[in-house]
Amino acid sequence: MPPIYKNILRYTNETWDAKPWSIREFLSDNYLRIPEYQRPYSWEDSHVEALIKDILNIKISGNEDSQWFIGCFYTSSNTDGRGELMLLDGQQRFTTIYLLIIELIDILILTGIDNQSYKNGCNESIEQLSYYLYNSGNSKVRMELVQEVKQSWHALLKAAFKAKKATPTDKKILSDAIDTFKGEAYTIFNRTGVKTGITITKNLTLIKNRFKLEFTVDGNYDFEKIFRFKEDLLNRLWMIEIPLNNNSSSISIFEGLNNRGKALTLSDKIIFKAVRQVSYPENKTAVRSKLYKTLSRLDKLKKYVTEDQFWKHFIMSENAKSYTREDYTLSAYAKLFEVQCDLTDAEKEIETSGVFQLLSQISGVLDALECISNHNSTEYLDLFTGSVREKHKILALLKTADKALIFRDMNCVLVMHLCKNHQPTFEESGERKIDRNFLNGLFNLIRFSYLFAAFTSKPSNDYRNAILNSVRAESSMINSNLWVFMRKTVKDEEIKESPRITAESLINHDRSQDLFTIYLYMLLSNFTELSKLDFISHKHQTVEHIFPQSWKKYWKDLEFEKNDLVEQAEYYLQEIPEDERDGSPTQQIQRAIISLDNYVGTKNIPDKESSGVELIGNKVAIDNETNSAASNYDLTVKKEKYSNTSTILPKRISNVKVEELDSWTHKNIIKRTIQINNLIWNELFENPISFDGISDEN
Repeated sequence: MPPIYKNILRYTNETWDAKPWSIREFLSDNYLRIPEYQRPYSWEDSHVEALIKDILNIKISGNEDSQWFIGCFYTSSNTDGRGELMLLDGQQRFTTIYLLIIELIDILILTGIDNQSYKNGCNESIEQLSYYLYNSGNSKVRMELVQEVKQSWHALLKAAFKAKKATPTDKKILSDAIDTFKGEAYTIFNRTGVKTGITITKNLTLIKNRFKLEFTVDGNYDFEKIFRFKEDLLNRLWMIEIPLNNNSSSISIFEGLNNRGKALTLSDKIIFKAVRQVSYPENKTAVRSKLYKTLSRLDKLKKYVTEDQFWKHFIMSENAKSYTREDYTLSAYAKLFEVQCDLTDAEKEIETSGVFQLLSQISGVLDALECISNHNSTEYLDLFTGSVREKHKILALLKTADKALIFRDMNCVLVMHLCKNHQPTFEESGERKIDRNFLNGLFNLIRFSYLFAAFTSKPSNDYRNAILNSVRAESSMINSNLWVFMRKTVKDEEIKESPRITAESLINHDRSQDLFTIYLYMLLSNFTELSKLDFISHKHQTVEHIFPQSWKKYWKDLEFEKNDLVEQAEYYLQEIPEDERDGSPTQQIQRAIISLDNYVGTKNIPDKESSGVELIGNKVAIDNETNSAASNYDLTVKKEKYSNTSTILPKRISNVKVEELDSWTHKNIIKRTIQINNLIWNELFENPISFDGISDEN
């Protein structure tokens, strides 16, 4: 059996065709093209700086044989008869080398062609460098980038080539072309989501500034340094070409390749698989554009999920399986992409392709996540034709859903599941309307997220499994019994039979969970007040401890012990009719505190180590600035700071404005912890309501 790589690597007469090249040799003999499945040009400052430094360091030793190896790169012959090499790996390096050449030409034109001592050397260098960019004989650029920036890139290289004829009176010809490219790059990004042009413009500016720093002495360019840099770039920088056969098995090697310092991401690999699955060139471009627009939209939703999490969560919502490994995730997407489709023409392919069907679903999910994230958008709320009160309730729901998604990224799977049947809006008789079922689905997501956190000590795995079981059973997200179904998936028998508020959920150090709980309490008790919190304040809300985490300096006289909290809970328990005490939130809170260690109070406990101050009853949501100003000061100072902000939630505690509290001790903390949990318990579990049943009168 011949070696497996014989089908991948290119051979001539049993000799492997791998070959070493200098930059000058390779650019002189070849035309390069970036395959459509390649990721955008994305080298960051550090990568460009490293390459420039490598070139500058070549001759530091003074050795005439000095050189620098920039690695191997992989090529495949193009099959469309254009005589180009497909650059399977090496785009980042070669694109940056072209940018170095462009900026060298620009400097030499701007500063050298009218320099009497060096103009001949400058003109010769410009002539030489321009040859590697464009061939006027066949009107071809030496390196062709992806379709989205193709036209602008062509214009830039052609301008750089023609600039060799520049005279002292029109020496800004290339600088103007660079400025034009920079302007077009942002238009291209807004239209396609592809960042190649933007990254090129950024790196052109970086290179120009670095050249100025390296090549100027007392404000004047040192042309000997420039000439030396040019020679080292072209003749002492070298690499090895590894040519591959032009077939699918050889191109798939792309998945295993990394560029220098820039590993392929899961998004890169998914885009590669999606583009490879589409046949028509115009559809390949459309797929690339849609996917890069997806990444651009995801960048604005990273408070919920990373790119990798999004892809894994989405495939979970499709297959109802847990995906943590990247290779399994890729395989799952590949199967979705491989749906048989009609290839009669490009339009039929779009209509029947698994890739385009998936992109449509993903777009719907992003619409929903953006609706939640940009909840103050009048574009959405203006579609609602009901009362002002109901509009306040919708806005409060979206704000709370926003905090729920930040609290648990797995909640995005439930949004994705919901989007299979319901979107934020629907069309009826040519008119866009808000989908109440979507809102009911969000409320059930919120409900389940809170109850699961309240009832489980270590919820991560159980939470994921419950969500996946729900997806697997195709349970309805708008069904008010969703929690009842999901409760059956929990392994803990006690939770199944008799759910109880856990100590871990009461004594919480997760600010995202605290904010979610406070927002949920506001949604159920005073959604109008929550809805009026402006978008910027909502975005920057944090958690303020009324009784501070560091209490030794200003709150020492109000120290308390664990038994004080237990006794206070017992006091409130006695106020409940005896036949209603068993299983009540008050009893659950008392038992949860009893189960905790003795580091609950503040007496004889080091600063910041009391878990008692972490009870939800001791917390309010507030803006960062006020939180810092109130800090660990006494209640008098805190109330003054509270009175100067409109962002505090809730604004009242037991019907008293926060800034008008007479005192704040462990008694207040327990009372409010019971109030918050009692309300949420009754509305979400004991006597569950739907979104439509939320009242503003609690």
